[in-house]
Amino acid sequence: MITAGYYIGQLLDDLASIGTQVSNRNRVGLTDLSKLLENFYRDILNEVYAFNLANCNDERSNAPGIDLADEAQRVAVQVTSQRGSSKINDTLRVLSEDHIAKYSKIIILVAGLKQQSYPGLDQELLTRTNFMADNIWDYTDVCKRLINLPLDKLQALHAMVSKQVARVKIELEVPDENGIYPTGIELYAEAIPHERLSNLGKFSACVKADSDATDDDVRRFIETLVASLKRLPRITREVFAFMWIRRDEKIHSGGSIDRFRITDDKLRRLLSYKDLDGDLRLLTDEGMLTEYAPHETFEERAFFVLSLGSASKLLDESGHFYLDDFMTTNRISPTKVLVSLDFSDF
Repeated sequence: MITAGYYIGQLLDDLASIGTQVSNRNRVGLTDLSKLLENFYRDILNEVYAFNLANCNDERSNAPGIDLADEAQRVAVQVTSQRGSSKINDTLRVLSEDHIAKYSKIIILVAGLKQQSYPGLDQELLTRTNFMADNIWDYTDVCKRLINLPLDKLQALHAMVSKQVARVKIELEVPDENGIYPTGIELYAEAIPHERLSNLGKFSACVKADSDATDDDVRRFIETLVASLKRLPRITREVFAFMWIRRDEKIHSGGSIDRFRITDDKLRRLLSYKDLDGDLRLLTDEGMLTEYAPHETFEERAFFVLSLGSASKLLDESGHFYLDDFMTTNRISPTKVLVSLDFSDF
């Protein structure tokens, strides 16, 4: 059974982690807080203190001195990343007479850690706004209060914070000197593959022995093929290489051998891959695959015909035969070529 202590510990860790990130941002001069952070603390204060705070900036951008307000309970909150006396004084200074009359309690919530004491507060501003240093809060004050919440309230608060904390932490990240964030999209993006090309002399000799192609024609064919493959995700290239290796040996009625096709039934039984259809679509879009339904041919089942994208139009549209013959003769794995883009043996 999950106890209150578990929820309290998790909440303390999450709020402390966010407070540390805010402090780290301050050290490098990043003091602005987004509306996401304001709403995060709004939801927590509402749960812990039974407030009904609303974000004043929803209607007016950066309302002077106030971010959150509960008009019924006459409570207003300014959320800030800066903890110094000068920031407190600046916040109190911009409070309007209307704010002072409307809200009996003004709270300044420091999103990081507040100072241990505030000897630099302006006494005139304190008197004018009825503000006391005890109304400067940070996450430790909130944590002291939430310890006394009943179990069901703790559970609800934990669920809410857990749901939002990942987004808040990302919002508070500090970029490095190149402007890259720790959880930037680069972490989730597949790197663009780098091909390995030889001078293509061996492959060129093989092609020229059976055609009028030049060395330039051969290089253009390989470079065009590489360009098509690089546009595809690695897993999609793996699917294509698998289809190339496990393709059918099918003799048409005309007697010609189509060595670059595979039936839909065979493919799906050989490759139990849950997102196969997505990769087939990508290959089709790249011009490396064509699907034929039974009603489009004289055959009883659907099948796929493999090609090499834009490169298929080069070398008299026989480039796939030259490529396959060369890889077979030299015992080069199609996976090495079509997935890793390694043409160093060519």
